[in-house]
Amino acid sequence: AAHDVARADRLIIARRRSGGRAHHHTRAAMVAMLRRQLATLQAGPARLATTTSERTRGGSWQRTCARILRRDGGLCRYCQPFGHLTPGAEVDHFRPLWAGGTDADGNLRTTCKPHHQAKTRAEEAARLSGQPWQPWQPAPLER
Repeated sequence: AAHDVARADRLIIARRRSGGRAHHHTRAAMVAMLRRQLATLQAGPARLATTTSERTRGGSWQRTCARILRRDGGLCRYCQPFGHLTPGAEVDHFRPLWAGGTDADGNLRTTCKPHHQAKTRAEEAARLSGQPWQPWQPAPLER
């Protein structure tokens, strides 16, 4: 608890020095926030900073995304089973890197933003609670 209080004090001082707007937080509120975050992180065996595979970045990732978007015809792969032809704006890993997925073309899908956000939220919740990865089951989007 003393460590949390010291950390909260450092955060408050750093934000005040940086001109941040968070200076209105009280020390007790900051400590409570840190305790909530700590409880969330300790909820399961998942580790936030580990991945099985390195993420591709930069120009190589941009070329990969362009190739996947062309392959999928620029349409969301999660909308198609519901008979919707929704433009896909993002490329997503079917099996996430943290669950052993790779950047191989066979593991990448074109998705619309709403489906990508829903999938990411569901997988992150499972990861933080320590549940094993399972393929995400999309729901039709409200139109």
